[in-house]
Amino acid sequence: MSFLGLCIPEAASGGLFNDLGDVLVFSSDDGPAHAELSGQVDVILHYIGQHPPGVIFNEDRFLLAPRLSLFLDLFLGELFYGFVKLRADRGFDPEYHPPGQARIDEWLLRVRPGNTGLNVQLGKFATVSGKWVGRHEVWDYPFINSLLSYENIMVILDQGTVPDRTRFLQLQDRPDMKGKWLPIIWGLAYTSRVAVFGRIGKMDLAAPLKNKANSSRPTQWGDYD
Repeated sequence: MSFLGLCIPEAASGGLFNDLGDVLVFSSDDGPAHAELSGQVDVILHYIGQHPPGVIFNEDRFLLAPRLSLFLDLFLGELFYGFVKLRADRGFDPEYHPPGQARIDEWLLRVRPGNTGLNVQLGKFATVSGKWVGRHEVWDYPFINSLLSYENIMVILDQGTVPDRTRFLQLQDRPDMKGKWLPIIWGLAYTSRVAVFGRIGKMDLAAPLKNKANSSRPTQWGDYD
């Protein structure tokens, strides 16, 4: 099981952070350029009774997983938007080693051409698959672990092949081998991509072109050990 130890979002921190927020917002005199810097601190304590669940890599009973997240939002009128997310933690998936790392999880540039209702976005950002991505932060999501499709390890290999069908079926009787098996979608899948998304009438659509599969490991996304 896992316990949420602490979460301090900037918006709920009271007067001190409200005053600090005024310093971390920049706007040009004539209005079109606007920048905001915000942050969040999460501290999660995992108690592991048996085999570590999901994509947690740890051999001890307890795993303390603090995380500092910084968000930079950039606006240039209504046409351009930029975003950068920097994190310092114990890895994208919590583990005892490495004890700490800092990296840029996301960076993107978004353009909204005219009044089409569509957006064109390029950079390194989360998958467009599923609704969980938009509410994965600790303050928005009431559970510690991700949904099964984003975290549950399946008997799908990316570092070898199974010689025959019988041996493949036997894999389901073994504990998950996280060094060889994959989930359907590995967390937020921060791969490099170009995406077109938006709404036309009553229809929502999203079409990405990316350099890695949704099931690829964080070590393949870049900036991860």
